[in-house]
Amino acid sequence: MLIIDPNLNRVKLDMALVYMKSGSYAQAKSLFEDVMSKNPPQTVKNNIKNLMKVVRKAEKKHHFNGSLTIGINSDSNAGASPETGAVDLFGVSIPLSASSQEASDDHKFTSLSATHTYILSGKNRNIWKTDGSIYKTQQSSLRNLDLTVYSLKTGPVFNLPKIKSKLGFNIGYSDINLARESYLKSVSEAMSFDHYITPKVAANFSWQHEKRRFKNTATATTYELRSGNANEQKVGLTVTPTKNDIITAGLTFRQERTQTLYNTNRQRSLNLSYTHVFPHDYFLSTAAALKNTQYKGLDVLVSPTTIRKDFERNFSLIFGKKLSDKYTVTISYQWRNISSSIQNYAYKNERVGISLSYVF
Repeated sequence: MLIIDPNLNRVKLDMALVYMKSGSYAQAKSLFEDVMSKNPPQTVKNNIKNLMKVVRKAEKKHHFNGSLTIGINSDSNAGASPETGAVDLFGVSIPLSASSQEASDDHKFTSLSATHTYILSGKNRNIWKTDGSIYKTQQSSLRNLDLTVYSLKTGPVFNLPKIKSKLGFNIGYSDINLARESYLKSVSEAMSFDHYITPKVAANFSWQHEKRRFKNTATATTYELRSGNANEQKVGLTVTPTKNDIITAGLTFRQERTQTLYNTNRQRSLNLSYTHVFPHDYFLSTAAALKNTQYKGLDVLVSPTTIRKDFERNFSLIFGKKLSDKYTVTISYQWRNISSSIQNYAYKNERVGISLSYVF
């Protein structure tokens, strides 16, 4: 038809959209420019300008984005002190001193994350993605709990349009510092698979292996006994019944093998979350989780007869507003309750917080 009448702008626009969907952005751009040169109606010009923005963005090989978040959290039991006010030692319950009892504290936090995406050659627009982040907290009183976390991961993500899926691989490194001293360094390799069952339902699976190295401090000489390897498997489902609602559900299975049997454990957890976007860019997000952790051996220094087993319940609520394309403010509440077969590890904590985020 274009050969018969090259001025058929509607056909040219349709062809340009086909080129866009196939990843042939140069051909799409040429057709859009040709139609614009014919001085089409203003509504058509506006549509073409918006589509050209998409084309120019897609033609770029390198994409950068990130976020900066600052905030304050307040914890009712910042030090995770046992709710019984006592600990077991050689099987004997010993009351905690006043300084070790449950105590509230506030902390300021800053989180900076950045992502670089490189578009690989090919019509499927596979990518190489690199994520880096820094998270830092500062306690008001319990400065021994100040935390700094550095993390970096990188790897390819392959689009598989024939089976409506994505397959990703990455390697990662993280470094956790507690009270300005090195606490845990980890190296990981991971794989993820996302399958789009329908436009509104996606299933995902991920696997991760970690090599973890803990470091002792002048006041804690048993951290290194927790060094070893960990494997984690996740299966999940994401449902978007409407454009304003997101529901997620997931199961996580984790195995940690350490230098001692009493630190070696197996974990199973269930996570559910729901997010709703209201008019005027308000949103509400709720999440709940259950986690069961079974340890393998006896820690005779704590209890010569009881193997540790923990059960954790977690609930969170976040209410926020998108102030602009760049800024978002949130207030949050989290309730956490861990029961344990050994009283040393049973505690409750409630956290309220407020944060401001900027995306770039």
